[in-house]
Amino acid sequence: MAAKKAADTFMSAWARRQWIERESDMPAAPADVESMYSTHEEMMSHPLAESDFGGIAGYKLGAAGAEGEVAIYAPIFNKFVVENSLSMSQSAFNMHTLEAEIGVIISRDLPPRDSSMPYTLDEVWSAVGAVRPVIECCGRRMTPELNARLTPLAKFNDALMTGGVVLGERFEASMFTPASLAAVESKICINSGVAAEGKGNACPAGGPIESLTWFVNRLHGRGHSLRKDQLVITGATCKTLSFKANDQVVAKFSGFPDVSTTILS
Repeated sequence: MAAKKAADTFMSAWARRQWIERESDMPAAPADVESMYSTHEEMMSHPLAESDFGGIAGYKLGAAGAEGEVAIYAPIFNKFVVENSLSMSQSAFNMHTLEAEIGVIISRDLPPRDSSMPYTLDEVWSAVGAVRPVIECCGRRMTPELNARLTPLAKFNDALMTGGVVLGERFEASMFTPASLAAVESKICINSGVAAEGKGNACPAGGPIESLTWFVNRLHGRGHSLRKDQLVITGATCKTLSFKANDQVVAKFSGFPDVSTTILS
């Protein structure tokens, strides 16, 4: 019941673009990580997920090491996934952070199996059909002032600050290896100036596919699985808060064409 109520609060605030200001209006922080994931699952099945946000596009990974976990995962919604060079609205999901990430497209279902036989990195990699560099635009359903007073779990309860994703060019996975993706260097440039730099090995578990492998098995532990054609963005290689409306944003990745967007108000 608490998870369903929390999901309704977050989804309704997002649909109205009326961000939560008071702690009295904020859902109670979840007791633990599993309770947090119950909220995420309620958000995914909420009526607004389909009617207002276009359904589930896939998942995001982040918050490496938080709450004793390798990472935290959360859903991404189709309405806020756009192709390279298209603009992103800051007000559409209360955008506050930009991240350069490696995204993957799953080529076949990865069904759950016995926990004594977790998927290996090679098995997960064999199910990756394509690789796409991305810009993640993180958002939240509360004001910055309220956010600053919340515990980490209370913040993560809001679908790990899911927002929008700008997709770069699509490449066949066969062009890469897990090691080559971990070695990808990245930069985020704002109006031509470098705002952040990083590398693929900054992803949870040490690389994009290592992160993905952890996620597949963690998701199975909740009784769910990745599906063919779903997108997974595998964690920040670098990030910045230094942007504003009308800024031109370009993410540069070694071995990939640039990914760009314009931040609208």
